[in-house]
Amino acid sequence: MSFATSYVNGYHLSQMLVNGAAYNLDTDSVRVSLYTDTISSMDKNANEVKGSSPYTTNEVSYTSSSVTPGSGAAAGTLSNPAVTQSAGKIIFTDAGSATMAWTTATFTARGAVIWDDTLTSPADPVLCAINFGADKIVTAGTFTITWDATNGIFYATY
Repeated sequence: MSFATSYVNGYHLSQMLVNGAAYNLDTDSVRVSLYTDTISSMDKNANEVKGSSPYTTNEVSYTSSSVTPGSGAAAGTLSNPAVTQSAGKIIFTDAGSATMAWTTATFTARGAVIWDDTLTSPADPVLCAINFGADKIVTAGTFTITWDATNGIFYATY
């Protein structure tokens, strides 16, 4: 299976709602990693963490001072993650920026994985995956993800 879909991880979302203090996305270091189109076996209902399969392979390689790199990978850090509730929706966004950008970049990415780099139990839970719908290629330019102005990075209704 390729990076075929976008999803919010149901397991970790339920943990956020039940165990909010442990999952404090307003203060945790939340990161964005880019992946090629060959990521596989994602399970939106499992306790998925960044340090386990399928997230240990096929991560885009990129190093620059414009993002906080993770082991030479294209992992950027959200500037001001925030969770809000309004009109029956829980919205997760980056209140500090409407975009995430990788400058002077040359790579191909199929999707992004958003994960919490602060938690130690579970370590680095995967919060959501975003499929770009096709390979996105940048050559000596800026690769930018623009978060939705109304619905943020992801939202859940209740």
